[in-house]
Amino acid sequence: MGPFRILITGDYGHADFQAVISDSPVATTLIPLAEVVSWDAESCDLIVMAQSRRGQISQVDVEMIRSQFPLVPIVSLMGSWCEGAERSGCALDGVKPVFWHQWKGRFEEFISQVQSGEMADWQLPATATHADRMESRHRRETLLEAASCDCRIGVYCTTMTQFEMLSDTFKAMGWQAFWMLQQDWDGQPIDPPDAICADGLSLTPILVEKVADLKERFPASPLIVTLNFPRHDEVEELRRMGVSEVVSKPFEHVDLQLAVSKALLESTEF
Repeated sequence: MGPFRILITGDYGHADFQAVISDSPVATTLIPLAEVVSWDAESCDLIVMAQSRRGQISQVDVEMIRSQFPLVPIVSLMGSWCEGAERSGCALDGVKPVFWHQWKGRFEEFISQVQSGEMADWQLPATATHADRMESRHRRETLLEAASCDCRIGVYCTTMTQFEMLSDTFKAMGWQAFWMLQQDWDGQPIDPPDAICADGLSLTPILVEKVADLKERFPASPLIVTLNFPRHDEVEELRRMGVSEVVSKPFEHVDLQLAVSKALLESTEF
């Protein structure tokens, strides 16, 4: 394939989306929403509609852009204040929703799928059924499993239910998962794991303290944190503390698997 090009429209000046633009690995064009219809339909491979809050982009806007770019996949890139849009009935039809903190991993995955000739989720037609999307998701998970390695993942969470949910995700990759809190309770020493996943509802002072403790005890183990719809400032604070990746809940298994895979890869590049 030739050089990949994306067009970003909407509220792309918002702080939530600055890293999407500044860190873009491909040619990126910024166009105000009102000017998109006059843009050359053959000049982009992906359209990103950025909205920092619900209601900034309407279904009429989506249909207008769809008529101008009928063959180009459209992604709705949502900021911190868009949580609950799908549950509240404000979701846009015919676009693939992705939160700002999910962008990097999912975009890298999309590019990889396109370059390998695979049908990516973002390329599925607007009329794709749930079964179509599940089939595509299964292909992604199969590829991840094929690339799995024998890794040992420490999971920090407060309940067995949380641990089992996370460990199932890691076991699908062929990784070993153990509950760090249980071993602390039992007074068992913990050997440094290959990676750590800390689970929380929100970035409370207790979780901040635990993250700092985990980084002090296991400085060489990359740390991934899962949170319910993290805000921009929360993600930035965790990154300053040395957290490798932040994954928003609810997540697909592949989101967490990709985050841990990326953290493991970066930790072995030195």
